[in-house]
Amino acid sequence: MASILKVDKIRGTGQDSDSFSLDGSGNITINKTISGSFIKSSATNSLNGVASASITGLSTTAKKLTLLIHDMSTSTGTPVRYRVRGNGADVTSTVYQFNSWYQSHGGTYNSQGGEIDHLRFHSDWAGAANTYNVIINFYKVGSGLFYNFDGTFFNRGTGGANYTDYHTRNNGRILATHLIDGFTVFTVDGNNFDQGTMTAIAEE
Repeated sequence: MASILKVDKIRGTGQDSDSFSLDGSGNITINKTISGSFIKSSATNSLNGVASASITGLSTTAKKLTLLIHDMSTSTGTPVRYRVRGNGADVTSTVYQFNSWYQSHGGTYNSQGGEIDHLRFHSDWAGAANTYNVIINFYKVGSGLFYNFDGTFFNRGTGGANYTDYHTRNNGRILATHLIDGFTVFTVDGNNFDQGTMTAIAEE
């Protein structure tokens, strides 16, 4: 027969403060350090019908943050750009150092990079027949405001176009002005996305 344990606090033997506490709604507050990795927060937002979309309010104590884009396309085939957010605002200063490249199976290697005010994949990837699925991981480095990142995307194409044999990646670092608490995705020409969702996951 199943049983229910009802508590509002958990404290280790010999400790002088609680490790966990629960409020009247069942929300859990963790007061001690947890070993290992766990998801602290996640959020999803639609890209459809807007030129810029953001996810905000992510945990600033996360050691790893992941941005995922599903089936994103643009109404005009314009390139797409990415920014992190810190202290509740987009980070628009020149703090993104990156290299991006792509290559088809047995084809020419194409790369670009620099230190700019956003991060991106190679600018050649812009066209009405592009539908992107993106993963970018951001890793907190040390106790300062440094983040390393690496990303990849899969372009399945639309309307008969097929780009599945292309390998496309980016990596670099961000010399952030604040701890990352969100992400923004936007089109270069200011025209709307016509589909897609963005999801962010923060891991302690």
